[in-house]
Amino acid sequence: MKAILKIWTLLLCAGLVLCCDPTSSEGTTGANENPTTETQEQPLSDGSIFSHTIGNTNVLIGTGDWNSITSGNGRYVAIGDNTLAAKRYSAYSDNGTDWLYKEQASVFTWSGNVVYGNGKFVTSGTDAASYERGVLTSTDGIDWTFTQLAGNVVLQSVIYTDKFIGIDTKGNVFTSEDGTDWISQATDMSIGNVCENRGFVYGNDIYVVLGENGTMIYSSNLENWTEAEFSQREDNDMPKAVAYGNDKFVAVGTGVFYSSNGSSWTKVDTEYVFSDIVFADNQFIAVGIDTTNNEQTDNEQTEECKYKIMTSSDGIAWTVQDIEANATCICIMQ
Repeated sequence: MKAILKIWTLLLCAGLVLCCDPTSSEGTTGANENPTTETQEQPLSDGSIFSHTIGNTNVLIGTGDWNSITSGNGRYVAIGDNTLAAKRYSAYSDNGTDWLYKEQASVFTWSGNVVYGNGKFVTSGTDAASYERGVLTSTDGIDWTFTQLAGNVVLQSVIYTDKFIGIDTKGNVFTSEDGTDWISQATDMSIGNVCENRGFVYGNDIYVVLGENGTMIYSSNLENWTEAEFSQREDNDMPKAVAYGNDKFVAVGTGVFYSSNGSSWTKVDTEYVFSDIVFADNQFIAVGIDTTNNEQTDNEQTEECKYKIMTSSDGIAWTVQDIEANATCICIMQ
């Protein structure tokens, strides 16, 4: 009997030890410093996603480790990661102010932006268990379902028109009505890696894609693609985000470019480096930094870059405001 009691005591103590040993994490998360397990939602209290009003337009701005924000069906959803800690997160808010986030342990990487359409939030990535690559879908922005794509490819940028359209690293176009079942379409695209957050846009019956090497291509049918032409472009000009509005495409990054047809682009001189751009309320809205005073001596920065949000109706003349943090992504508040 004593032996049996001893065994039960040992088992009970082992269980208590396991229950009282929460997983710890190192580094900042872009959410809270100590995210909990995948099954628990936690308040996002570090201010890494905040709202800002510019003119009559309210926007959400993501900072730090947040990669992309979108909205749909009355909800805002963000995805992000902490590369050093090897952790992925998603967050949601129904008012743009109060956010909940959750660690997504089943996601090995997010590989693109997040969009909404046909009742689902859709992004792409790699499954943590199998390392298979494909798409992730969610109806609420917090619980995600993984689907492998044919050829084990990953979509680097996705848009939604009347259907989901994504582009992989091999220049193939994938389309889907529901975000889960995808049809691949071979193309003559040759662009390499596509800019992940907002490197793909549709407007005026033209598709425009930005490559990470600074290349820009366009198509009217998703099958035949042509490389765009630039005026006054320099080697270090790297557009990384593009939007369409007011009958014009505007691409930003290290440099600003605009085009009415997607084929011929004109450069606008600027001292700003942009991270993202959207169009709403008859204006382009972009976030970035002012590099004017970003001088460096012996590899040490002497003056901090100033964080900016900028608006323009035409992509040429810009109005600038200060914001409180270095923005990585932006979303219009509905």
